[in-house]
Amino acid sequence: MNEQRRTDRVSLDCPIDQLVLCPPNVSGRCEEQFVVARALNISAEGAAGESRTAVDPLMHVFLILQLPDGPRIQCDAYVAHSHMEGDICRFGLHFLDLEAGMKTALVRYIQTVGKRTE
Repeated sequence: MNEQRRTDRVSLDCPIDQLVLCPPNVSGRCEEQFVVARALNISAEGAAGESRTAVDPLMHVFLILQLPDGPRIQCDAYVAHSHMEGDICRFGLHFLDLEAGMKTALVRYIQTVGKRTE
């Protein structure tokens, strides 16, 4: 499969400082669930990660991620896809409300790290 990416991405292996799942309860309100997870890669549009907790597709999440030697990312996102590999859930997040300044810093980070790894 030849996958087309819209934006550049860089590999990571760092903890996600905070990943809060927000599945709706019976009343339609969010029941926050804090999850331990790792970031595997990041782009200006989203990130890939893994966790021992199952993360359902289309679920709303809140994310805080301090990039190694880079900016701190804090935003809402949704789970674009997820699947289990044994007891590990691999998932992709799509950022929803990344502030302009944060997105600019993230793009610079990706460009800088990308040049170091080429």
